[in-house]
Amino acid sequence: PADAAELHPQPDGAAFFTIYSDSQSCILWGIRLGPTDEPYAPILAGPPEFPDRDTDREPYLSFPHLTFQAPTLEAFLYRWWLENTIWYATRWHADKRALNAEEQAYLDHLAR
Repeated sequence: PADAAELHPQPDGAAFFTIYSDSQSCILWGIRLGPTDEPYAPILAGPPEFPDRDTDREPYLSFPHLTFQAPTLEAFLYRWWLENTIWYATRWHADKRALNAEEQAYLDHLAR
């Protein structure tokens, strides 16, 4: 149901809306919805903290160390896809292959 969406209130009046999680929930990716009427919000990521505190909502999560990941959802999806493609090409034995020009250019950009 819509009311069960993972919207986590933050101390500054903002909220962190989870859009993606790795398989163990070590890092959650989401949109930080500011306390104002900002038209768009960047995609952020961070490890959730599970503080010891009584709450009626489960789970209670805070995200004090969010990092910028992408300016838009489209940019995030492209980055996620490309980074996973590179990982499989370089680390996954069954799929190992040389990187194509786009993949290599992305790595070169990150190395700068």
